[in-house]
Amino acid sequence: MLLWGGAVMTVVAVHAGAVIWVMLDPPVVNAAGPPPAIMVELALINEAIDTEETELSEEIEDSQASEAAEEVKVPEPIPEAMPETEEEREEEPEETPPPEPLEVEHEAEVALPTPPLPIKTLKPKARPQQNSAPVQAAVKARSQQAQQSTRNTAVQSARTTGRTISPAKWQSRLLAHLERHKPRSKGQRGTAYITFSIDAAGNVLSVRLARSSGVSNIDQLALNLVRRASPVPSPPPDVQRTITVPVKFNRR
Repeated sequence: MLLWGGAVMTVVAVHAGAVIWVMLDPPVVNAAGPPPAIMVELALINEAIDTEETELSEEIEDSQASEAAEEVKVPEPIPEAMPETEEEREEEPEETPPPEPLEVEHEAEVALPTPPLPIKTLKPKARPQQNSAPVQAAVKARSQQAQQSTRNTAVQSARTTGRTISPAKWQSRLLAHLERHKPRSKGQRGTAYITFSIDAAGNVLSVRLARSSGVSNIDQLALNLVRRASPVPSPPPDVQRTITVPVKFNRR
């Protein structure tokens, strides 16, 4: 703006000086006639001022455009590539050569040993049968002795056990023992009373029907039950060994 103002003032001063110089210059007297009229064209001054302002503005715009172009054209410095260091070169994986094909060794054929021939086993010759009557008698005697020993042991164990159990507890064990041996009634039901006798070891000595259930099949099942449950738990010494128990069958 200061530049434009200075230029305008300079142009105005030049034109004003020219006008003053023309006005102060003494006119030439013409003897022939009256002096000519002086005409000043002020429009030229305005046109000159406008022309100079336009030229100045164009010059300023050109200078600004050239400066902007210079600013745009300035290339950015290209960073120099850093040289590779020895460590980076060492870190690069080396190309490994492809593995060589392995040589397959052929297995040597091993000769298997021939199996040994089966050895024939000689069967012992049958001895002539001796008189088996004495042998059977001895075996029978040993069996009877073993049974008697077992009975004696059972009686002794029963006596020992019976001394340590109460009659009520023994009766509960007896009924539970009979219940475990009870067969199925095949849809029939009833209660039969069975009377049976036992020894000190709990072996059943005799069985009989004390009261019928009204169904012959139920009565027979109850009798077979007591026989199959022998021996029963050994009774205490102070308990009667002839017992009557109810045997009840339900439909199952």
